[in-house]
Amino acid sequence: MEGFPAFCADAPNPSDPNVQEQIMWLLYSDGRAVYQSYLKCYCANCAVGCGNKVNTEPAFCQEYLTNERNLLLLTLISAVGPSAINAGLTTVLKVLVEFERKHSSNERDASLARSVFFAQFVNTALISLIVNADITYYISALSLLGKDGLGLLTGDFRDLTSRWYMVVGIAFIPTVLTASLSPNFGQFAKWPATLIKQRIAKTNALTQKEIDEIFAGPSLQLSERYGAMLNITFVIFMYSSGMPILYFFGILYYSTAYWSDKITLLEVFQRPGSIDSTLVKLASNFFQVRTFLTTSRGC
Repeated sequence: MEGFPAFCADAPNPSDPNVQEQIMWLLYSDGRAVYQSYLKCYCANCAVGCGNKVNTEPAFCQEYLTNERNLLLLTLISAVGPSAINAGLTTVLKVLVEFERKHSSNERDASLARSVFFAQFVNTALISLIVNADITYYISALSLLGKDGLGLLTGDFRDLTSRWYMVVGIAFIPTVLTASLSPNFGQFAKWPATLIKQRIAKTNALTQKEIDEIFAGPSLQLSERYGAMLNITFVIFMYSSGMPILYFFGILYYSTAYWSDKITLLEVFQRPGSIDSTLVKLASNFFQVRTFLTTSRGC
């Protein structure tokens, strides 16, 4: 941050009432994030010659260390959490789609791909947007949920400004990175898992039918792959106008998707049956919406 000192003086006494007053002023006037930045300047980012304040003055820097640990933990949760929830949503949706009683497997696959895409997109891209948005500014009817009511829908941002990308967008990057890699790593992990099952079946299987089923492999679920592909594509194109690094995450996703699908198709899954163009047309129709979404967010 601009205005930080080039070097740090000795730590003030935290028990001093004047120091406590200054700390409270920082917390309530500039916010905890700014206060943590001042602590980081003093405890970790001193100029050469000021010494290691974390070790020499641990009493004053203890709060900085605690905040850093909590920040690291929250960053890991925010990065891994949405991907874990996406996997759980996919499993639940596979069960729910069966209750729709579609007339053909292609219609069922299209319904599952659509459901997986919508659920994962809301979880990955929209929740963080809604949580940080001041929706009551645009919809006055929801004021009862706002600051005068339950305190909901009253975020700090009314648009995707540069400050939004600096605050929310930076925290959003690990989530997109994890979402771009986890589906393909999960797909690839089926290869060693299948090899282990086959080795165990050679000595422990009781019937020939059991051995045949394990060596034949599971059927390929294209609908899940299409849903994950649509999700990461829409997430990237929705926010890439302000965070171009997301395009690199798209390259990572499609590169790892190519190799994971190629290896598992050859080594794990059964030969796919006849597949029509239902899923392809579904993805093509969604991509038209994606073009409008990209244009609207980039202008």
